[in-house]
Amino acid sequence: MKEILIDKEIGGWWGLQPDELSNALAEVQPGDDVKITIDSPGGDFYAMVPMFNAIRNLARKKENKIETYIIGMAASCASMLALAAKAGNPENKITVEDNSIYMIHNCWTIAVGDHREFEDEAVQILRVDELQRDIYTRATGKTRDEIKAWMDADTFFYGKEIVENGFADVLVDEVEQSEEDFTVAKSAKYADFRNKFGSMKLKFRREAENSAKNHASAIAACIKIMESMPAEKPAENINAAVAANKETEVMTLEELKAQCPDVYAAACKEGADAERSRIQAHLKMAGDSGDIKAALPFIESGAKCSEDSVVAAYHETFCKTLKEKEAAEVEASAKKLAALREAENPDAIQTPEQETEEDAELKAFNKALGIRG
Repeated sequence: MKEILIDKEIGGWWGLQPDELSNALAEVQPGDDVKITIDSPGGDFYAMVPMFNAIRNLARKKENKIETYIIGMAASCASMLALAAKAGNPENKITVEDNSIYMIHNCWTIAVGDHREFEDEAVQILRVDELQRDIYTRATGKTRDEIKAWMDADTFFYGKEIVENGFADVLVDEVEQSEEDFTVAKSAKYADFRNKFGSMKLKFRREAENSAKNHASAIAACIKIMESMPAEKPAENINAAVAANKETEVMTLEELKAQCPDVYAAACKEGADAERSRIQAHLKMAGDSGDIKAALPFIESGAKCSEDSVVAAYHETFCKTLKEKEAAEVEASAKKLAALREAENPDAIQTPEQETEEDAELKAFNKALGIRG
C-alpha cells in the first residue's frame, strides 16, 4: 500500500507544496492501494486546487483503490482535499476517527489598495466560496443553502457528526458516550483546533503583510529606475528593427514620428509595455525569493528572467532568505524559552553561614547522647 501524508499546512513557503504531492502521486503504480492520511488545518486555497485535481485525476482512472483517512483534523481547504479521491471515483471511501475535527468556512484574505482593489478582491473571494460550495454540495448531497449557512458560521464537525452530515463514510472506533460527555469532548477538541488554526492564520497574515511591504518597496524602486531611463529607449529598438529590414525604407525616429505618428506611438507603447512586463517579472521573482532588492541589478542591466544565471541567483537568494528566517525563529524561540525559565526559577538558595565553635560542641554533645540533628 502507498501511503501519502498531508500532515501540515497547505501552501505558504513553509507548508506542503503542490509539486510535493504530485511527486508522491507519480510513484503510485496501477493496482496499488493508496491511503491518503490527512491531519491539516488547511492553508492556501490556490495551492490546494492543483492538489485536489491531482488526486481526483488519479481516482478517475479507477486503477487504484484510494482510501482517505482523517486522523486528526481536516479543516478549511484541507477539508476539500479529503473529498478529492471520492470526487473522482464514488467507490473510494473516506474514513474518519471518532475524535477528529472537520471544519468549513468562507474564504478569507488580506488586501492592499484603494476601494477598487477591495471591491475586486471581494468579487474574487465570493467566486472562491462558490467553488467551495460546489465541492461540498456534490460530496454530501446537501443543498447549496445548507452549505452556505455552515460556511457563513465557520462550522466545525466532530467525530460522528462528520459522517452524519455526509463528509465521510466510515467512523473508526466510536465510543458509546452520553450527549453531555460528547459535548465536553467536542469542546476540548475544538479548543485544540482553534490554537492550530489560529497559528496558521497568523503565519499567512504575516506573509501577506511582508508581501505588502515588498510591493510598496517594489513600486518605489520601479519608479526610481524608470525615471533614470532615457525617454527614447523603446523607440531606439524600433529604429534598429527597421534598419535590419533592407527592403524597407529606413526612417529616422524624427521622420517616423512626423510622418507616421500613430505607428510611432504604438511602437513606443509596445516597447514600454515589454519593458514594464520584464520589470514586473523581476519584481515578482525577487518578491518570491524573499528579497525585493535582488531584482535591482537585473532590472538595471536589462537581463531577462529566463536567463539561467538570473534564475540561479533568485534561487540562491530564496535559500538564503529561508535560512535566515529559520535562524531568526530559532533564536526568538531560544530567547523566549530562556526568559520563561528565568521567570520560573526560584530565588537562589542562600549559602549557610560557617559553623561556629559552639555549634560544633553542640553537635558533638548530641552525637554522644545518640541524638540526630
